[in-house]
This record gives sequence, C-alpha cells and structure tokens, in this order.
Amino acid sequence: MKEIDNEELKKIQIDILKAVCQFCEDSKLRYFLCAGTMLGAIRHKGFIPWDDDIDIMMPRPDYEIFVRNFKANQDYYKVYSLSVTKGYNNPFVKVSDERTLLLEDINENRIGVNIDIFPIDGFPSSKLRGYFHHLIIKIFKYCYCRKILTIRYKENILKKIIITILDMFLFVIPKSIFSKLIQKKAKKIPYETSKLLGIVVWGYGKREICRKEVFKDYISVEFENNQFRAMIGYDEYLHNVYGDYMKFPPIEERESHHNRIGTFWK
Repeated sequence: MKEIDNEELKKIQIDILKAVCQFCEDSKLRYFLCAGTMLGAIRHKGFIPWDDDIDIMMPRPDYEIFVRNFKANQDYYKVYSLSVTKGYNNPFVKVSDERTLLLEDINENRIGVNIDIFPIDGFPSSKLRGYFHHLIIKIFKYCYCRKILTIRYKENILKKIIITILDMFLFVIPKSIFSKLIQKKAKKIPYETSKLLGIVVWGYGKREICRKEVFKDYISVEFENNQFRAMIGYDEYLHNVYGDYMKFPPIEERESHHNRIGTFWK
C-alpha cells in the first residue's frame, strides 16, 4: 500500500467535507464547522498548523436525516453510524473515503481517511437537571473510552485496584451498549424546544453548551480556500470552548492529540 503524506491527507479530508456540505446545502440540512476546524477557520483560514482533522456538527433532526440519506457523486464515500453500520460503535458519525485506510492506535474499526460529524442536542436549562444530565453522559463516555483507549493514570494503589475491578466488569459489556446509552440520553432533551444547545455525546462537555441564538443562523467562513458555514454566534462558541481563542497556545501544547499510526491508499 502507498502511504499518504500529511498534505495529501488534508486534501482528501477537504474533498470529503466539500461533498458532505454540498449534500447538506442541496438537501436544506443545517451544518456548522466546529471544534478545531471552526477555530482554524477563524484564526488561520484553514487547518490549525499542528492539527490534521475536520469536524462539523448538525442539529439532531438534520443529523438523523443525513445519516439515513447521504449520497455523494463519488461512490467511494461511506457513512459510518451507530444506527446503520455493523461493528461501528462511536456515538457520532464519520464519513470515510473507502479508497484509503486509516490506522489508529485504538481498539476500533479500521476505516478510511474521514471527517467527524457530531449531533447538536438540547441541554437542560435548569442547573440541577443540567448537572445530572451531563454527569450521566460523562459516566457513559468514561466507560466507553475505557473500552477503546489505553488510559494511564498516576493514582494511588487503592484507585488502581478500583479501576482494575471496573475494567474487569466493563470487559464483558459490549462497547456499543455505552454508545447507545450516550445517544439515548443525549436525545432526551429535544433540539427544537431547548434554550441551550451543544455537542453532548463527545468533545468538550459543558464548555460546548451555548444559547440557542448562537445556532439560529450561519455565516460563510474561509477554510483552505473554500467557503463553509459557521454558526452566527461563533465568537461565543469559541470563547466557551477555548477562552481567548485568538491567542496561540504554548509551543509545548502545539501537537495533534490523535492516535494515528499511518494512512494509506488501498
């Protein structure tokens, strides 16, 4: 297999993004850049120099339609979803270029170069309900991550014993169970009637929760010489997630946080 270098990897991801966004616009589905992709668009007009992935988000109703109906002009793009793809367990969607192979150091599907698509769900307005809603999903996410990632801790002996016992318990439970629990809990709070919205199935947790007005419309932003959609309240979103987002992080923190081993053409 021929290895894919970093610049070619980014081009493949951009092409996937263009196909996904074109489908969404043709189908009148709402979407926005998010996370590091949103930050990259505003601060760099493209990829963050030390990052190499693409994330977008969609309101839950549009997200569900996308999962069921996505088709691109290119037949080598495939949707990976908990609801439609056997053996796929993430509580969010990936769209993959099936001509490629992406190897990652995690116990999960080996699929192609891809982009991530996250649902935007409602979040309780009540602080107490919000606390428990977030806590329950956080516990499910922790259990799921214990199943797919090697997480090393520096706890004392007692904590290590407790974690070992927990891992033995988790060993017999399929990881798809936790993903389905995350998804089920996230969908409990309807998108359309909520005053607070955000990605709750993954990502930055409560830092991604914003007022509904943040997502009420979109603007066009430049990303790698292409125009894509950002939420009209992107400034509030980015401040919530990153703080002073126009300030560069320290040099020692400028690194990718992915577990990628390599990417190849099949």
